[in-house]
Amino acid sequence: MVKLPFELRQRRDFGQLISGSFALMRQHGRPLYRAIAVSCLPLLLFGAYLIGGGFGQMLGARTQDPFTSTGDRFAYGGIMIGVAYLLFALLIVFLHALVHEFLRAHDRGEGSSATTSFLVKRALGRLFHYLGILILLGLMAGGAAVVFVLLILLEEPVLSVVAVLGMLAAVLAVTTYASLASAAQAVERAGVTTAMHRSFMLVRGDFWPTLGVSMVMGLIVGAIGYIVQILGVVVMMLLMFLGASGDPEAMNSVMPMVMSVFFGLQFGVMLFTYPLPCACMVLKFCSRVEETEGHGLRSRIEAFDAI
Repeated sequence: MVKLPFELRQRRDFGQLISGSFALMRQHGRPLYRAIAVSCLPLLLFGAYLIGGGFGQMLGARTQDPFTSTGDRFAYGGIMIGVAYLLFALLIVFLHALVHEFLRAHDRGEGSSATTSFLVKRALGRLFHYLGILILLGLMAGGAAVVFVLLILLEEPVLSVVAVLGMLAAVLAVTTYASLASAAQAVERAGVTTAMHRSFMLVRGDFWPTLGVSMVMGLIVGAIGYIVQILGVVVMMLLMFLGASGDPEAMNSVMPMVMSVFFGLQFGVMLFTYPLPCACMVLKFCSRVEETEGHGLRSRIEAFDAI
């Protein structure tokens, strides 16, 4: 089956951004999903094992435990869970870089032939740039939230309600204005602050469509994730109750496995749905560039004139 070319640099309306994200991943996303399976799944499984082991220590489910006191078991279990969450955070940053580097490769005509090692090297090479964008975004959103939290602490009922609404509006505004920064880093190789400035400039005058497309895509991906997670949790709970038969000791031995599978399923679904919103925001970035600057149109005209 011949794959039709998918051009990133063109103007798209609201519906085309949503459908285009799914079409791009369905038609050309195989190298990316292969890279995710090879580079991210082993870390995910190890993190899920740490989660289960941590809960096992806390519940005293392991019979051959090197620690004898309850406090030591809780401390050891807490450390395992903390390491697992740290691993998941690093995995998310790496996944963020991996997806955007694949989209850059696709924009440059290298996506279909990109190997796993090629994408992983590219992602690791630009990891700190994407991490800087995410940290800066978090600081900006956190700073906006802190101001309104201080107002909430004044314990004035009316002021508290206004502060909560203001905090939500401020966080949404900051994240929307910065939502195209990673796309700018991927497509144009802009620095961290330059990518943030580029995103603010492109979103200005197009705030509500940008907010709308990001929220709709987030709702779609979130719904997919929650449906899979709910089905998985229901099956695991049934297996747990059938296997434990109401015995508290048996429940303690089964619970760590349930928690391990639950967190593994939760982050596993995220691994394979996360490329969709990233692709949507890259398409939005390219669409805004075409609307305001027309780079793709000019390049096509120059190529036509050169014939």
